[in-house]
Amino acid sequence: DLKSREIKPTEAASSYLVLTDMYIQVQPTEAERVFRDAVKSINTADGENPNYLAIKDYYSGKDVIPLASELLEIDEISITNSLNSISSRRSRVRLKLGLLESSLSKYVDTKKMVEELRKAKKKEPSKAIGN
Repeated sequence: DLKSREIKPTEAASSYLVLTDMYIQVQPTEAERVFRDAVKSINTADGENPNYLAIKDYYSGKDVIPLASELLEIDEISITNSLNSISSRRSRVRLKLGLLESSLSKYVDTKKMVEELRKAKKKEPSKAIGN
């Protein structure tokens, strides 16, 4: 129903992005397809802005469109290609920044966990050979 003419492209794009997050959790292999549909809707929404006015862009007023870093884990090449096919430079940058933000957050969390494991391992008393 999101492809119907009754739904505005901006609303469809937002709904597809929400669905993408849901699909990541329940059916990751389909998340990439739903993301492609979001990109099509974003291109349609941005296409309705022939004068390239920033105020009429998809997701105008925001610097970042949040995306889950798990998208890259599913199919990095396909997601990158979809991002590169976004016609509006501003929308493309907003999505890439959203993906970068979540990826960096995940990286920082993983790095902290690894550092804590290293500290815990150093605190363990060394066991003498033969005891």
